[in-house]
Amino acid sequence: IYLTEFDCHLFNIPMNIGIPMIFGFCIGSAEYGDFIAVEAAMRATYASVLRKTVREIGQSAGGLYPLEMYVVALHCSMSSGLYHYQVRDNALERLRQGDSTQLLLEMIQAEPYVDLAAGSVVLFITGCVERQMIKYGERAYRFMQNEVGSVTQMVTLIAEALELGSCILGGYNDDGLNDFLQVDGVFESVQSVMVVGKER
Repeated sequence: IYLTEFDCHLFNIPMNIGIPMIFGFCIGSAEYGDFIAVEAAMRATYASVLRKTVREIGQSAGGLYPLEMYVVALHCSMSSGLYHYQVRDNALERLRQGDSTQLLLEMIQAEPYVDLAAGSVVLFITGCVERQMIKYGERAYRFMQNEVGSVTQMVTLIAEALELGSCILGGYNDDGLNDFLQVDGVFESVQSVMVVGKER
């Protein structure tokens, strides 16, 4: 599968660890549809870290990009509601308006370790495993999980660079969150839940 169009963005992450670090993301489209891909790297020099990031950005098994991202805005500059990241326009499209805090508290077990209600946003990464099954069959799920790990790592690194707290939440009601996001739970299902906000 060859990309037909893409837009690449690179950022220096100002982390005080004494090692150059760059985060990059690539937005584009291919034969199967739109995608977003991320990469980050640390190296001894900015030249080497830039070279590695550009070379490896957007790696996805078979170039099939099975992930989607949803955002619930709680306490941030956006209006409260559920949003979906629209790759083609590099924008968030609002799917539902209103405060979903109580509903999320019923479906996500974060308390008392994480004050979910005080978070800025809750991020949901879903996987469309069928996108990779066309090439990898039953092994597609494993490759999709690799990409979920990469994306959650990038979100954690970005939050740290912005001096925000973040936490990956593993206790949640799968069926309930799938219904909340209006995905079928089979061809597209929740794979990761993260909360991002100011550290207490």
